[in-house]
Amino acid sequence: MNTLDMRLTLPALLLASAPAAAQNLIADGSLELGTISACSQGQTPDTWYNVVSTADTYTYDCANFPGLTVSSYAHFAGLPAAHDGVRFVAGWSDANEVFGTTLTQPLTPGSWYDVRAFFSRSFTLAGDGSYVIWLNTLPTLTGAVAVAEIGSNDVQGVWTEDLAHFQSPGAFTHMILQPIGNGYYTGSDSWSIEEVDGPQPFCEAAVNSTGSGAHMGFVGSVDIAMNQFNLVAYDLPANVWGQFCYGTTQMQAPFGNGFRCVGAGHRLPPLARSDANGDASLSVDLTYGAIAIDALPGTELHFQFWYRDRNGGGVGFNLTDGITVRMQ
Repeated sequence: MNTLDMRLTLPALLLASAPAAAQNLIADGSLELGTISACSQGQTPDTWYNVVSTADTYTYDCANFPGLTVSSYAHFAGLPAAHDGVRFVAGWSDANEVFGTTLTQPLTPGSWYDVRAFFSRSFTLAGDGSYVIWLNTLPTLTGAVAVAEIGSNDVQGVWTEDLAHFQSPGAFTHMILQPIGNGYYTGSDSWSIEEVDGPQPFCEAAVNSTGSGAHMGFVGSVDIAMNQFNLVAYDLPANVWGQFCYGTTQMQAPFGNGFRCVGAGHRLPPLARSDANGDASLSVDLTYGAIAIDALPGTELHFQFWYRDRNGGGVGFNLTDGITVRMQ
């Protein structure tokens, strides 16, 4: 799987604008609008498209809305209805049935988005898995960027909602869905992508020897399963050592030349050193150490960078502000 594209500049990633009123960027999230050519496998509405192999659209009225009948091959025989309307679409992981749709407008680089959908597991191909969400400027996996996984908590006979939360690393115009796992074949319906508020800064960044405060941020994905979470600190003095920390509570208390912002905290090894521009970073392994216990879907964690600053006087060390991140 491709790693997230980190080529955007820090300001673009860290200073995302707050969204206006939420707008679904998927024109036909419920798969009801487009036409389908036949009552057979390998059909998706023409508002969507197949990328690799052919995903299948199911409908409760095949005569008027072509596609597979819901009881075909007994995959969804126990499902009383589509979540919204009469259609839903499923991709089989073993055949790499990848499908996607064009967004109504490009994503904003650095902005945060929630992807939501409803899922129901097949009765006959009931392997566990999920859908990887890829973004691209073209309707293909070539050059695409994976940002999250969704649909891992589905069950048989009912619709279950799932959510993925990601920061867009580019002005992408296509969402592509790839089923992964062994025997994973799960129906999906009611897709939406909406811009949301991103991680929130908190606490005070005290002035350091550069004449300003240093700040926290991160790039990558908050999706725990993807394990591509990278902390950054910027506006630091050049070439100083420090350590990233996290906690499960917020606070603000004098500490050194600055303020401690995270409570119930842990240090994140190893030490990090700022470069000539005053930027430091750390790739965090969410599967190792204390953070593997605390980083659970839906939980909020709080991060800060503690650094040496001998030229700043006082006790010779300072801290960034804090940032709160909702893990997914």
